[in-house]
This record gives sequence, structure tokens and C-alpha cells, in this order.
Amino acid sequence: MALSPCVNRFYRDLSNEWNKNQGLQSLCESMCCQFIDSFNAVQLTLLVSHQSEWKLLLDMNTTQVQYHYPPINIDQNIDIPFYLINQAMRANKPNLVDEGKTQRLWLPLERKARSLGCLVIDLKTNEHLLADDFHILSALLASELDGRLLNETAHDEYSSRRNVENELFNSQNQQRALLEQLQALHDLSSMLSRAENMTSLLRCAVEDGKRMLHIDRMGVLLFNDEAKEVQGSFGTDVRGETIDERYFSSPLTNHPLAQKTLEEKQFLLFQEDVPLYQDMSPVGFGWNGYVALWNDKTLLGWIAVDNLVSGAPLQGYHKQILKQFGATLSQHMVRRAAEDALLSLNQQLEQRVEERTKQLELANTELERLSKEDPLTAVANRRVFDDVLQEEWRRAERHQLPLSLLIIDIDFFKRYNDTYGHQQGDQCLIKVAHALKQCERRAGALFARLGGEEFAYILPGCDQSAAHYAAQKMVEAVQNLGLPHPDGSLKVTVSIGVATMTPQRNQKSQELYVMADTALYRAKTQGRNQACEAIRVSA
Repeated sequence: MALSPCVNRFYRDLSNEWNKNQGLQSLCESMCCQFIDSFNAVQLTLLVSHQSEWKLLLDMNTTQVQYHYPPINIDQNIDIPFYLINQAMRANKPNLVDEGKTQRLWLPLERKARSLGCLVIDLKTNEHLLADDFHILSALLASELDGRLLNETAHDEYSSRRNVENELFNSQNQQRALLEQLQALHDLSSMLSRAENMTSLLRCAVEDGKRMLHIDRMGVLLFNDEAKEVQGSFGTDVRGETIDERYFSSPLTNHPLAQKTLEEKQFLLFQEDVPLYQDMSPVGFGWNGYVALWNDKTLLGWIAVDNLVSGAPLQGYHKQILKQFGATLSQHMVRRAAEDALLSLNQQLEQRVEERTKQLELANTELERLSKEDPLTAVANRRVFDDVLQEEWRRAERHQLPLSLLIIDIDFFKRYNDTYGHQQGDQCLIKVAHALKQCERRAGALFARLGGEEFAYILPGCDQSAAHYAAQKMVEAVQNLGLPHPDGSLKVTVSIGVATMTPQRNQKSQELYVMADTALYRAKTQGRNQACEAIRVSA
């Protein structure tokens, strides 16, 4: 039936705009403009199937066009009852209904027997329109949604995966820094164990401690319990140089942070944005801390630290590192217990290094697995399929060997989902995938899920006869599962398209894919539950 001039003009203008647009959003917005210009549309609503739910992708009224990506829930965002939308999608054909002063066009969107969405438009036009005028638009929009929405979803998954990779990378950097600090603490402990006397021990603790643990200034203060005084040993001047401070002595009351560690039996206390001192005189502002040196219940002294020289902030791992350093130094100061403390510390460090290493290895292994595996069926995903198909195509071309491709689709799967629900549908996919995977074990064969209810087999070095035989086994394997189908006497079955090529120069792997997909279509149209071979075409 010929289209009216206004409808022809609508399709012509829409086609011109779509040829210019690259993204799904601009495509949808140009469609709204064409409906307004051609038929005086006053409202447009586009629902799509996204992540197994019906959601709102586009809505337009007389004042604005709103594009939602990711699509949003429809509960509070549209005025159209969902049961009417559901009726339109079940009818599976355009419908035009008079609504008083307007006409409402219902346009179900379906591709490859899969419902993609529904477009609802309210029109205030004087043109005589027929529902069948928009069959072409239904097919075009379904095709665009199928491709472009899938691309945007894939892009989002890629971005999400990149964010996970970045988070893992940052976590690895933090863990690496912690491991380096733990290793430095280990080395420092060994150096302290080789000190010949208390003086060299304390000098080593300050000189090498601040360098290896990345602390601006450090000093070891000793506690005189009888005199209630703080006495110096070795410390750091305002330039960060190690100096002998054994001359220094002051009452404990002049060191409130140190006194607090004693009163509350604390190991370490820190303050932010406070005055920093040298010989009890203020020399700047920053953070400072006291790490208590305990021998059981006896206080030996403190490690005083601050950031006067660089002003660098306190790192998250520093407190724990300094706390361990204080414990190590305490034990070394108690010479007899030094070796036991060192052995325990080394064992802890080695265990933590091993745990961090195992965590990194497991995280990397898991990330690699997730990037290649379909999360529902645990078989190879579309990304792996695309890569392997290209690789096997090049190998077959180089050695002039046949390459076979099987595309497998579960028959009437939408009806199965509608009857039993998506959870039962997922179980069906898992069982079918497991049965198909067991059918072919030859070297180099790859079984993958392409998406939805569609799977594929890549069979390198397999001629057409062998490929057809393998496909027949797969049809029988799914039949033997005996999974009940909502059609009563039927069981869940599959249709398979089989294609075989020996790649020649200038041919592309896409040709093999198209041949298999066309053969799958023939299997569907010839009654399903069968395998059909691609029609041979001379090169």
C-alpha cells in the first residue's frame, strides 16, 4: 500500500536526520522533532527493555525532550498505565487509537523475536494516518535500539570495568607502599640488632628510622621514672639533621602528649595543626605525635615525630608502622628480649607480605576471569568470541584450512521467560549452555554466549559435514534435557545455523558470521528444533 505524501515526507526527513546522528540520544531527539514537525506530536514516550526490566528511555511533551541514560524506572515517571503498554506489546503491531482531540499511536518494537520496547505518541494532526504507515518506523527504530543501546551498554560495562581496574591499581599502589614500609621496618630492625651499645642503638633509631620510614623529624626521649622527667638522647634539628640531644631534660608536665600516653597507657597519640617545638621553643606548625616505648607495664620513653621540614601529611599506614617501630625499639632497648621480639616481627612481616602478594594475585586472576566469562552461564563471553573468531580466521587463511561457525538460538525463549519468569529463564540458559558445552571437545573449539538466548561454537579445521554432524548432536542434546516448555507438549529446543568457509584473501570473518546467521534464520523458518547449513556461494 502506497504511503501518503505527509508520511513519505516524514520518513525522508527522518532518514536524513538519522544519517547525520551518531549517538542514540541525538537519534531519539531528531525523531521527536520530526514527529512534532510532521504530525504536531504533543507527547512521546519510549520504553525499552534494559537489564531485564522495562524502563523509560525518552519522554517528550510540549515543553521539553528528556533523554534518560541509563534508562530510569517507569513507576512515577509516565502517565500511561503499564497494562495498556503491555497490551500493545503483546499485539506486536502498530495501532492508532482516537483519544478525543488527539490520536494515540502505539508502536511495539521487536527484533529477532525479542521485544525491545514500545513507542507511544500522541498526535494532533489533521492528516489521515493509518497504523500500518508506521511499520517501517517500527523496524527502523527496533534495529537502531538493538545496536546502539547494546553499544552504550557495552561502553558502560567497559567504563565500569575500567573503574574497577583503576581502583585495583590504586589499591595495589597502597599495598605496595605498605609492603615497602614493612620491608623498611624489617631492615631497620636488623640494623638495630647489630648496634654495639645503647648509644649507637638510639642514634641508629633516629638517623635511619626517619630516613627509612619517611618521617621529617624524629627523636627518642627517655623517661626518668624517679624524677618524672623527660630526657633527650638523639633527635633532629629544624633542618632535618640528626643531632645529639643528651643534654636535654625537662619535667614531664612540659610534654602534655607524652604525659597522656603514660596516664592512659597509650602506645601512640597524634595531633594535627599544632605548634612544633625545638628545645621547648616554637619553630612552626604541623602534625606531631608520640609513640610510647613500653616494656610490659614499664614506660621506657617515647619516639617523637613531626612534619616540620616538608609539611607532608601523615600517611594512612604511618601510625601502624610507627607503632610497630616503637615496639621493636622497646624490645631492642631491653637487650635480653631483643631476639625474641625480632623473630616474632620477622614472622609477622613475612606472613603479611605473603598475604598481600596472594591477595594481589587473586585479584588479578579474578579480574582476568571476569573480563572473559559470561557471568550467568560461566562460558566465554562475546568479547572472547570476537577475538577468537578473528584469530582462527587468520590461522585458517594462512594454512588454507576450513573454519566452521555454529550460531545457536533457543526456540521461543521469550515465551518461556514470559511464562516462567526471568529467574527460571536464567536456569534454563544455564542448563542449555552446560549441555551444549559438553557436545564438542575437539582441540581449539570455543563455545561462547553471544547475548540473550544466543550462543555460538567456533570449530577450527572442521569441514561442513563434520560441523553439521556436531550441530545435530547439539540439537539432540538439548532435546534430551527434557526441559518443559509453556507450549504444553513441546520441550525446550534450539535452532542452529551452520556455516563453513576456507578463508581466501580479501574475505572477512564477518562473511562467515552472516552465513551462519542466515542459516539460523532458515532453521527458524523451517520449523525450528533443527540445524540448517548455509547455502554455498562461489568465491
